[in-house]
Amino acid sequence: MGHIKAKAVNRQSPKRGDRREARRAQLVAAARIAFLAKGFAATTIEDIFRLTETSPATLYAHFTSKFALFEAVVQDEAQRIWNRLLTVLPAETCIPVPLGSFIATVINIVADEEMIGFLRLVIAEYRRYPSIEAIFHKTGPRVQLLISRHFQHCEELVGLSPECAAVTAGIFVSSIANVQLALLTGFAKPDELATLSERLTREIRAIIDFGNAPYMQGGQK
Repeated sequence: MGHIKAKAVNRQSPKRGDRREARRAQLVAAARIAFLAKGFAATTIEDIFRLTETSPATLYAHFTSKFALFEAVVQDEAQRIWNRLLTVLPAETCIPVPLGSFIATVINIVADEEMIGFLRLVIAEYRRYPSIEAIFHKTGPRVQLLISRHFQHCEELVGLSPECAAVTAGIFVSSIANVQLALLTGFAKPDELATLSERLTREIRAIIDFGNAPYMQGGQK
């Protein structure tokens, strides 16, 4: 009987585990909606209860506090950005694409309206909660490396020396932060992403033309 009972527990455990993970994911998704809508400080635990139709006991079975839930939301968002990038920029393969298409694709992921709203949320709280900033700092370098590696395979960069290509990629990654800042501060609007991408493409092409100049490639003027 003991052996049969043990087998029954083993069959049921994954189901309980699946339900627990599903409930946790539901809480994180609801908290993300609430935090983006009202901000972390203004969001109450009751707001999340209403969105998920759960009890306080259910929430605290998964998270010790509202901040612990906030950390989970930030971690989930960092992973979501990474996964979105991987769908268009595979980690193992770099395929040459036109520069304009590449820039538009990346900008639409890292500077869309939801992403900017989330950055605004994190910026508002990171001084009080340094661990939030640490999550982004941990994710940032691998995102930058992935973007930089693929950027150097854009068709227009094929003729550049490896050194110039690497420098240009670094400029592009920094330019992404400038686009995000313009959106965060209101100097640019979410519906202007296409215009921002085109402007950035022109600027990067000008840098490439400079890098292709004979004196930059070790030749003579």
